[in-house]
Amino acid sequence: MRNQYTSPLVPSILALFLCLWVSSATNANTLDPDFGDDGVITTTLNHYGDTAKAVIVDKNHKILVAGDSDNGSDSDFSLARYDEDGSLDNTFNHDGIATTHIGHNDDHAKAIALQEDGKIIVAGYTFNGHDNDFALVRYLQDGSLDTDFGSGGIVTLPLGDGDDIANSVAVAGDGSILAAGSSAGSSCQEGIIVRLSPNGSIKSRFGNEKSFTSHLHNDTSFQDLLISTNGSILVTGYSIGQKGSTIALKRYLPDGTPDKHFGIGGTVRT
Repeated sequence: MRNQYTSPLVPSILALFLCLWVSSATNANTLDPDFGDDGVITTTLNHYGDTAKAVIVDKNHKILVAGDSDNGSDSDFSLARYDEDGSLDNTFNHDGIATTHIGHNDDHAKAIALQEDGKIIVAGYTFNGHDNDFALVRYLQDGSLDTDFGSGGIVTLPLGDGDDIANSVAVAGDGSILAAGSSAGSSCQEGIIVRLSPNGSIKSRFGNEKSFTSHLHNDTSFQDLLISTNGSILVTGYSIGQKGSTIALKRYLPDGTPDKHFGIGGTVRT
């Protein structure tokens, strides 16, 4: 049976789809005719169900799009790289597209980050046969898996008793990798941040020695992550209480402890 988890904040689309908009004083928000087909690119990756979830531009102005595609029986991590004009970059995995099968069933990529050395980190989740686990994959600049990261370029992390979903990823100044998302326990879902060493192993002395969880109300999920220049960590997402969903913004010190000088005990709720 296929796992059917879908984030409530990210709708599914059925094609890997890019639009590039340009803005000027006289003609704002028009499609750029120099990009793709009059500003639009659609790329078929596999049988069906190609979904783009994250985009980033590298130092060489290449456009990287991460998501997932259906291989006919389940979903895999997918990564496509485009030149500035929107054409697929054939120097990336020979055809501009890399797909990676991780677990027993569906694998879904949700976030992308770049290291200073140009290596590409894609984060999301994989179904282990029972529930979902954090999943991170690192690629070299040519689109091949980085075998110095985790097991053959792949790291999977079972964190809680239920679904563990990575929604965002970032690289700190010391090269460590932070992934933020949610982890479901026996009674609730918590927002969670995990810090990894550059080789993909769990770093100690961060939060509860491998991660930091935040339970604000009944259920919490971190949706995005940013590391500031001084090393502090900003995460945003939502928490659900008796009156419904609340926007949450939290700031942590580099060691994973809440920054008590930010909001109330490190948290701002709106």
